[in-house]
Amino acid sequence: MRRIWIVLAGLVLAGFAAAAGMAALRGAHGNAGVAVAVYRLEPTTLTRTVRVSGTVAAAGTARLYGPPGGLRLAQMNVRPGQQVAAGQVLVRFHAGSLRAAYAQDAQNLAQAQAALEALLGGAAPAQLAADHAAVAEAAAQVTQAQARLAQAAEPATAEQLAAAKAQVAAGQQQVQSAAQAEASAAQAKDEANLQLAMAQGAYPATAPEVVSAQEGYDQAASSWASSESALAQAEAALAQDQANLAALERQPDPHAVVQAQGAVAQAEATLAQAQARLALDTTPPRPAQVAADRAAVAGARAAADLAAARLAGAVLRAPAAGVVLTVSGHPGQVVPPGTLLVRVAAPGAARVTAAVDETDIARLRVGERAVVTTYDLPGKRFSGAVARIEPLGVRQNNLARYTVEVDLAAVRGLLPGMSVQVRVAVGSQSGVLAVPLSAVAAFGQGQAVWLDQRGRAVRRSVTLGEHAGTLVAVSSGLRPGEELITGPSRTLSTLRPGERVRVAS
Repeated sequence: MRRIWIVLAGLVLAGFAAAAGMAALRGAHGNAGVAVAVYRLEPTTLTRTVRVSGTVAAAGTARLYGPPGGLRLAQMNVRPGQQVAAGQVLVRFHAGSLRAAYAQDAQNLAQAQAALEALLGGAAPAQLAADHAAVAEAAAQVTQAQARLAQAAEPATAEQLAAAKAQVAAGQQQVQSAAQAEASAAQAKDEANLQLAMAQGAYPATAPEVVSAQEGYDQAASSWASSESALAQAEAALAQDQANLAALERQPDPHAVVQAQGAVAQAEATLAQAQARLALDTTPPRPAQVAADRAAVAGARAAADLAAARLAGAVLRAPAAGVVLTVSGHPGQVVPPGTLLVRVAAPGAARVTAAVDETDIARLRVGERAVVTTYDLPGKRFSGAVARIEPLGVRQNNLARYTVEVDLAAVRGLLPGMSVQVRVAVGSQSGVLAVPLSAVAAFGQGQAVWLDQRGRAVRRSVTLGEHAGTLVAVSSGLRPGEELITGPSRTLSTLRPGERVRVAS
């Protein structure tokens, strides 16, 4: 850290421009002599500044973390440095299980609310009618089941057995007739196929004989398929008739009796449920039941709210407009709860933090204007002001450094983490002569410069002041209006006092 002097650029450049114009006045010196560059010394204003390096930090930062439950990351929609809008979706997680859980909890809430409303409102006339109808239907089912049980427990009569045997005999006759028909159709199909083959061998494919033979074969094949289906149906019917006869011959069947007894028990249970529902709908609600249903609704609502919050947490949105600073995670990764995924900096303002040496800290004041530049954005200058000076310094290499913060209002292009240069103006002085450092050379125990006096090189000892980049202030040895030889550097190192010089064209 050092204190420097900054020369106002416009005045210095004007001096160099004026020097170029002097070339027209050098005609009197002739063409002989060493070619040199000169400029006329004129008083200028020097601004005393403190220059430090610093780092850009965001004025405010939002952090987005992985949701509870360890979800699998589906989409990462941003990258570092990207501008985002408020509410923009930055991260999505796979949330199929969360959607299913929310749907189930929402359904549970709806059911609990419906139950409470029904309890408080009592059964509607339509509901009571439905309850009575359900009891009547269940009672009829009990009567039918009991009748089937009685039938299963009794042996088959002679009439039932005779009818079943007659049915089997008729089925056997149908199968025999269907089999004969299928055999005849199969023979006819084979003959038609032979006729087709002969026609195809004797005539072209489009000949009438071939077409007729093909039609005959197609008709025979269709007839055979129909007869084969009829045979299958007759055989299936015969099998069913034989099964019925066997069941009658086994009556009473213990297995059928057990099944019938189970059907009676199921019908009686259904009747009991219908009667209980009717009794419930015709009885006023008890206070304890009302309290229990209210508690059920509250619990279901809490579960549904939690499920909704978890589902919403599967999508991370930008809380405000800003710039993405960091991104962590990739699609397919299972993100542990609380993992930092995205950092977003608030736009429009930034703060630069810099360390100032103890030799310069006393010159700084809060509120002083500052100019910030960065090599990353050539030609851009950002205006700000000193916002804070840390009163306690930190010693490094036997030198105390103090933290200084500079607030910037307009920071378009600046990103957090960038390295910047900060200049703070702490005073100025007018009427100062300044020369390029390249024009100063060591001479004896001091420094000297070369002047162009009437076409001759004259060496002049000078006393130097503060440095200002490539310039240095001269406190004594020079006067305004004198012409300083500024180069070329090789020529400066070889000039001799009194040597003839001329202004380079």
